[in-house]
Amino acid sequence: MTQFDEDAALEAATNMFWQQGIENTDIRDVAEATGIASETLTLRYGDRQQLFAIALRRYVDRHSIPTFSRLSGAEEGLPAIEAHFESLIQRGETGPLVGCGCLITNAHASPEASRDDVNELLQSHHRQLCEAVRNVLAVAMTKGQIRSTLDLDATAEALTLLAYGVNLRSRVGADADTLRRAVATVIGGLKT
Repeated sequence: MTQFDEDAALEAATNMFWQQGIENTDIRDVAEATGIASETLTLRYGDRQQLFAIALRRYVDRHSIPTFSRLSGAEEGLPAIEAHFESLIQRGETGPLVGCGCLITNAHASPEASRDDVNELLQSHHRQLCEAVRNVLAVAMTKGQIRSTLDLDATAEALTLLAYGVNLRSRVGADADTLRRAVATVIGGLKT
């Protein structure tokens, strides 16, 4: 098999799936962008669906897991959740991925989500994000930042779903200030 920079190839594939969409990216596109023969990519990664699953795993490992770790370890409580939402909104309004949303959110809305390997990864991602948010909410409750009567599991689920919504709306150019007001309203409803 031809030698190539695997990290660069997977980075290109991940970005193409993220920017162009899953349905609009195939092995030939990645081959053209990287200068690697499509046959070589197919031998190494399989078909487009298999390459997408590998790229999605890479995205989770490089983007999501560090975010979960930061959230889970946040000792400041509610400000960490507010900062997380602000980072989602800012990613949607500036930088090279404006209009791309979140690869995980995009994958939830794609036909690829029905594939066992992709669905398993999406379910795992969801559980880990909910757990990280729940951990921060527990800190916030201990600090008296949120109401003590809140169901932490349900609240974590609601905030996770809100994050997907922010990412989805960012993809279609939603006004950042509108997103900020919506997030502030939801978070404000949690406070003591």
